[in-house]
Amino acid sequence: MQSQKKFSQKVLSLFLALMLMLTVMPIAAFADGETYPCNAPNPITQNGVIASVTFSPNAQAATTGVTVTATVNFSGTAQVAATFSVNLTSPQMSVSGGTQTQDVAIGGTVSAKQFTFVLPERNVDLTLAFSSTPLTGVTLNKSSTSIVRGRSETLKATLIPVDTQNKIITWTTSDSSVATVNENGVVTAVYEGG
Repeated sequence: MQSQKKFSQKVLSLFLALMLMLTVMPIAAFADGETYPCNAPNPITQNGVIASVTFSPNAQAATTGVTVTATVNFSGTAQVAATFSVNLTSPQMSVSGGTQTQDVAIGGTVSAKQFTFVLPERNVDLTLAFSSTPLTGVTLNKSSTSIVRGRSETLKATLIPVDTQNKIITWTTSDSSVATVNENGVVTAVYEGG
């Protein structure tokens, strides 16, 4: 009776070990192709914004030939007005999506960007390129002007650096009872000021 009980325990232990092996190895047992590691690049921080990468499906468990969407997610807010650029590349495969840019004002956020690739039959190295070109200054076409009440004049702003992609300009007036300004830099005299 005791030996029958030990035999039953051994059979049960063997059965549980076999079940555990089957639940740990479903990818290798049922996948069409082989699996190769595809690790996400380390997060990068630029001017207060952090870029990190996630995969769908999980690129660690996907098999060769599967199309993977890599999403570059951003957290934090921009500490300076800037053009943020992001790109995902690999020497082992083609990654679609190119360099994606977005202009962001101070305190603004960057939208998630998506890239796709087909997993090749080898290990994959992904490189995340994330940069920002901050706006360093603005010059106006006039340092001062006189406008007759009821008349308007258009001011033109030049951003520095000149080749910046960030074209975010917000026009405001310090005293709207003297002059108003619209979103295009058109200043209208309302009242005689000093």
